[in-house]
Amino acid sequence: MQSDVCMVLSPFPADSHPAAQNETGVPRAGSRSLLLRFSQCIVQYRVFFGVCSFAFLVASAVTAAFTCHLPDLSDPSADFVAIQTDWSANVQQFKALLSETRSYPWRAGSSLVRRHRRGPEQRMQLWSIRQPDRVTTLPLFKHQGRFTGYGSQEEQLNLCFGEHSSVIEASDLWTTYEGYGRLVMSLDQNPSLNAPFTDVDEVPSNFFTEPGAFASLCSFQSRIYELDIFKQECVHSMHQRPVRNTTSNQPHCCSAWSVPNMVAALLGRSSCSQIRDSELVEINQLLTSCLPAFRNNTLRRVCWDAYGSDPTLLCPLVTPASCLRSPLIPLILATSLPDAADWRWRTTLLQLPIRRADSLSLFLALEAAYRSGNLTSDLPVPVYIHGMYLHAYNELVSETIFRDTFWLVIGLGTLLVLLALGTGTVVIPIITLIGIGWSLLAAYGLYSRVLCIPHFPVLNLMAVVLAIGLGADDLLVYFQVWKTSLRRTPIASSMNGDLELATLSPWSKPRHSRSTGLNETRAECSKFCGNGCFSFHDPSTSSGASVLAVQLQFTLHHAIPSMALTSIATALGLLINFLSSIVAVQRFALFSLLIVLCNFVYVVLVAPIVFVLFSSLCIFSSNLTSCMANYFDTISSHFSNLVLRGRFFLSSLFLIAVTVCTYFLLFKRNFTIPSGGGKTSFLRSNHLFESFLNTFTNWFWMERNLHQISTLIPVHFVWGFQPEDDRSFWTFIHKQPVESARWIPDEKLNLTSTAAREWLFKFCDRRLRQLPYLFKSTDMNSQHYGLPALDLAHLNPYLDAPLWCPFGRFTNSLDNYMFAHACTNVSSRCCFGSSSPTIFSLSPWHFRLCLEEYTSFEHHILPREFQSGFRFPATHSGEPLGLIVSVLTNLSMLTSTHDELRRGVYDLSAWFLEALTTAPDHLRGGRLVLPTLGPFEVEKNVTEYVYWSILVAILLAALLVLLSTGTLCLAVIALVSLFACLVTTGMMLIIIDNWSLGIVEGLVLSLAAGLAIDPCLHLALSVKRAGGRCCDTGLGWTSRSVHTSMCMLNAAVTGSAGSTAIAGLCMIACHLLCYHQIGVFLCVLMTSSWLMCYVMFASNLASWFSIWELCRNRH
Repeated sequence: MQSDVCMVLSPFPADSHPAAQNETGVPRAGSRSLLLRFSQCIVQYRVFFGVCSFAFLVASAVTAAFTCHLPDLSDPSADFVAIQTDWSANVQQFKALLSETRSYPWRAGSSLVRRHRRGPEQRMQLWSIRQPDRVTTLPLFKHQGRFTGYGSQEEQLNLCFGEHSSVIEASDLWTTYEGYGRLVMSLDQNPSLNAPFTDVDEVPSNFFTEPGAFASLCSFQSRIYELDIFKQECVHSMHQRPVRNTTSNQPHCCSAWSVPNMVAALLGRSSCSQIRDSELVEINQLLTSCLPAFRNNTLRRVCWDAYGSDPTLLCPLVTPASCLRSPLIPLILATSLPDAADWRWRTTLLQLPIRRADSLSLFLALEAAYRSGNLTSDLPVPVYIHGMYLHAYNELVSETIFRDTFWLVIGLGTLLVLLALGTGTVVIPIITLIGIGWSLLAAYGLYSRVLCIPHFPVLNLMAVVLAIGLGADDLLVYFQVWKTSLRRTPIASSMNGDLELATLSPWSKPRHSRSTGLNETRAECSKFCGNGCFSFHDPSTSSGASVLAVQLQFTLHHAIPSMALTSIATALGLLINFLSSIVAVQRFALFSLLIVLCNFVYVVLVAPIVFVLFSSLCIFSSNLTSCMANYFDTISSHFSNLVLRGRFFLSSLFLIAVTVCTYFLLFKRNFTIPSGGGKTSFLRSNHLFESFLNTFTNWFWMERNLHQISTLIPVHFVWGFQPEDDRSFWTFIHKQPVESARWIPDEKLNLTSTAAREWLFKFCDRRLRQLPYLFKSTDMNSQHYGLPALDLAHLNPYLDAPLWCPFGRFTNSLDNYMFAHACTNVSSRCCFGSSSPTIFSLSPWHFRLCLEEYTSFEHHILPREFQSGFRFPATHSGEPLGLIVSVLTNLSMLTSTHDELRRGVYDLSAWFLEALTTAPDHLRGGRLVLPTLGPFEVEKNVTEYVYWSILVAILLAALLVLLSTGTLCLAVIALVSLFACLVTTGMMLIIIDNWSLGIVEGLVLSLAAGLAIDPCLHLALSVKRAGGRCCDTGLGWTSRSVHTSMCMLNAAVTGSAGSTAIAGLCMIACHLLCYHQIGVFLCVLMTSSWLMCYVMFASNLASWFSIWELCRNRH
């Protein structure tokens, strides 16, 4: 909560600081008369204004509630896109080029279109394994090996990943594995990648060697089978076929792909519970001896064929030969056990054959059963779930949002209770609650209906937390000023009393006698209410109405500027976020600005009416209120004395803390982008889902290749467009159709000229092979065909041809076509008579005809025809309009760090720009396009704008202090204190919550300056009014000025910061990451703001005043 206080009303009498009377007295006569008349009008017609205000609030709230739809939170990452950047401009035009052109000539005919043309979505399915849900057939291998089982074939366990017994197809295997759910089980509470510390002769135990561990794992998966939701969501549960094998206790076709089941199938058993400990020792020795052969790729797919050949003849280099007994051995090593070392076999991976759709219910059921102990109770050896992956991430985030609403209610309730205790009345909490609700409704109505923003991102939910934390600030300001007006407003004896007396400064002594009738009324009210009543006036009398109008005038004169300053400070922190190119960040800033605006309007509109209507309300007894007030005043005075006495020590401590935090935060670069930021996390790092994605994807061979190979970054060198991105956060729609982008062709492009053909040939045939970060087969660590039926080319089609160009010596290139095929056809347009011309010897016209023949003839076999190759007009024949050359790099969105990606993109861009320097003029418009770098572009934008936004926010906050106080030295000290607050906050967030630089972190840090400056602002204003205009006057500031100001502000500043910190504390327990982070941020920021922007700021002011006074006395 902002450190809003009672508008720094200084209690200094006139004879202490005359300069204060001249500067902080009453407003000018014109504004004073107008404000007084306005106040008298409100007091006189308070019922009418109350009814109008109530009608306005109800009408606007009802309109917003019934005309706005609930926000769609089904896709939490929808608006996490960078727009209007160089990268987005290239990508948008690249998509438009693909959409508005075709990869073959128009005159090729409609038959070619029907045979070979594919839409963008269908073409992408050629290399994407994330295809629509379906029942995938994935039977076991035909020749299971030569392990001798104890049961007959009818009694063996049926893993039943498919319905038919046929040879496994590679595409089916990868697609099926990717579609299944995964659970990471371990015998350790904290599994580690490091080797365990054991004695020299001690062998680390695992699931095979530790007594009871294998049986525990077997019982655990059996309990999963017994869950009703698992029986419903199993992939093959829809096939109601009779179960022939009555001896098996597994559901038909729903057995998990796990170590217990595969070992049971390896041994020919019908259940994992039938396996003896001696057999487990044999299996452990076998798998341990086969692990080196699996890792060096000698244990590979060709060891087993469809004809039943002896595997030892096909793979004679495999040692020991027992590894060739069954193809299940490499399957176990690839899918279920970590492939780094056998000591890590205390952790295993279970694959559950469940459908993609509606997998959220199974996730919740497994999570609830695990937490209740139903899955792990009474097991021989405890096992733990450390990671879980089901295809329900977006649905899980939406479910978590609704669950964490409970903590929002707790935080709001805590805030209201603290307000009731701090103000001594229930009126303030009630109108605060109404104000928060109305501000949210009105802001959402303006956001969705007036401004017509098409989407409400998940990030906007943080604005709800900010609304709860900041909703009471302006009301507290108004309440504190109103209470001050009770003590400072003089009492007129009649309606026609002296107007000048009625508008005296609150810092001057009233000239009326304290024995007036109304003062007796005040004494009578104080007898019953003490300091807890709103007013001591009787509004039924004319004199009471007059004084009530003076009170209202005084309150409006001092409260409105204070509320405006705090709202402006918050708004400045929000406006900085418009420097970002991320749509979600810009929309959060807009929605938060609307909330701040609506809250300010609500307080200005409602507070005067409510306080006037309840002007004679008495709440608490005088004894309790007076005792509490005296107690807090005593503590405040002692605390102020303590700060002033230790001002030099605190200032020294301040400098040390700022130096240390700045060094570690800025120079040691502890606040950086995390590695492998391929996706935006919405759940906390200790969540089972995030633990699997962030930790265990590198532990298992198949899981690692599934993520790493499929995330290799392709690079496209494109000619044929001019970069432009006309999207705006006002109208941006996620998954906007490609046709909405307007293609801007490159008018200078000419691909048929002789100079262009010569340069493109050299570029493709020579320079392109020297491309930095070019992917090579050795980058796969010899694991390309290391497992039966696990062909990694199904994860990424670029693996088979990482580099291809229509020019140069490439398979199916234009040069190859002219040399090998064209002259065999006498009617070929690429060959004249018996000669065999090259692409350089043809005229532009003949080259165009040859190009049309080539693309029409070999269109169906060109590699990646939907991207690499020429682009032709879609509706008529003509010259090629574009050229795309695609190359696969060894950079990965998953394994490469942010610095590696940044360096790689820079090197690739520099390499291409250098190559273009030798190109003809009509080819220098080539662009480097990286469509898969969307998450990296978001991270890059965060790193580019967050530091500048924080710096600008600090400078704007210091400028606000300068404009409000008119004193440079106060603004400089406030600037240093605010900088100290921010670096301390950043360091504490890293230590306490392990923060790293991301979207949410950068966003909330840019808000910190606007939220933390308020204590500096109000203390500077109070000291300014107490001490005079400037340090060169005879009435310069002193330490007593700081002491008196602190005595007045201690309770308000501490209470404001404490209530906000407690409200944020309630959000720390949330599972939604943005809720949790905003809660931690509010707690840490309010603590740091109170220390640095109030306590240390006061000590620095006192130290400066002491040094200045000492220097002035010496001179």
